[in-house]
Order: sequence, then structure tokens, then C-alpha cells
Amino acid sequence: MGRRVSTFRQSPRPPVGLTAGVTRGDPRRHLSRKAWLVVAAALVAVAAAVGLAVAFTSGSSSHRRQAIVFTHDDYVRAFMNATVGKMRVGEISSWPKPYQTFTDQYRHQCYEWWDKGHALLNLCFKKGLLALKATE
Repeated sequence: MGRRVSTFRQSPRPPVGLTAGVTRGDPRRHLSRKAWLVVAAALVAVAAAVGLAVAFTSGSSSHRRQAIVFTHDDYVRAFMNATVGKMRVGEISSWPKPYQTFTDQYRHQCYEWWDKGHALLNLCFKKGLLALKATE
């Protein structure tokens, strides 16, 4: 008996990777390179836009609010003038930046200043009106 020859041909292994099965000179390969270039160009454009937005919105130091610095006497005077039930939250804009802000157990919006070497001063507002003032 002779050797039997099969007419069925095995297919090659399936392609692997982005450019698998694409031969040199095939236009599909160039399209994928073009796509990568478009993506890279888009990323560069987005990064440039973010950089410009940050640069132009930060402003110069001359337009920023000057830092307010209080002495111990300034803190005492301001704290004594803060009247519960009368002072509005907007009035603390004339104070220095708070040491911290927090919400207390009564859901008051509280601001705390540190009068170094003397005390912590707390002003707590409810619905924009001073509800509580305390020293620690």
C-alpha cells in the first residue's frame, strides 16, 4: 500500500499582536502608525492646553489677596468684637486665614485660629450667623 496523501492543508497559526498578519508595505500597517501618531499628537495638545490653563488662571501675586497677619492684641480685639447672633460669616474675611475649618457635632461651620503661645480661637456659624465662640 502506498502512502496516503491528504488534500487538507493545515491553516497557519493565528496572528498575534497589533500588526500580526500584516506584511511590510501593507497599507493597514501604516494606518495603525498614523493612528498612534494622532493619539500622541492629541495627548500633547491636551497637555499643552492644561499647562496654559494653569498658567493663565493662577494670576500674578499682585492680584492675590494679601496675607493678613494678626498680633495677639489684634486677635483679642477681633474676638471680643465678634458678637454671637450678630456677626456674619462674611466678616471673617478681615481675619487671617484660619488654622483649620471643620463642622462640629451641631453641624455648625467652625473656623479656628491659633494665637501662637496664647490660645486657639473658635468661631462657629449656623446659617451664616455666629452661633458659638470659644477659646481653648
